[in-house]
Amino acid sequence: MFGRMLNEPIGKAHFWLTFIGVYSIFMPMHFLGLAGHPRRYADTTGVNFLAPLHPVHYFITIAAMITITAQLIFLFNFFYSMKAGQKATENPWNATTLEWSIPSPPPFDNFAGHVPVVYRGPYEFSVPVRRKTTSRNIWHRREWARHTNGVRLCQAQSRMTSR
Repeated sequence: MFGRMLNEPIGKAHFWLTFIGVYSIFMPMHFLGLAGHPRRYADTTGVNFLAPLHPVHYFITIAAMITITAQLIFLFNFFYSMKAGQKATENPWNATTLEWSIPSPPPFDNFAGHVPVVYRGPYEFSVPVRRKTTSRNIWHRREWARHTNGVRLCQAQSRMTSR
């Protein structure tokens, strides 16, 4: 979005602290529910059978504070990377989808007057390679072309079968 990459080690620390923090919050809540704890009680000191569960509430509070701290780590990473982050390349993840085939910032009409040719279906995330054409491949491509509305996709598939 800003042409810079986030710091990866800080991002990994954010991910793991958030992951562990969220599980540390919500798994004990499931345990409280199994123990009979009612939901949406602001004060449970009047309910005697919940007294042994107060340490679990304390643990959940500490886990929530850790999770909030992890979000502050993300904010630090975001603003730090805006100033000092590595410049992003045209396609930093080597993705094969259309949004990564255009320059950044995108031209006015997204593809600068060139209609993109699609070599694969929406869930085929591989780089287009020349495959051995068999009758089974041709049948699948024709079926795919029959079920799609994109004329360009059909033309690209017919080019692939004619190779």
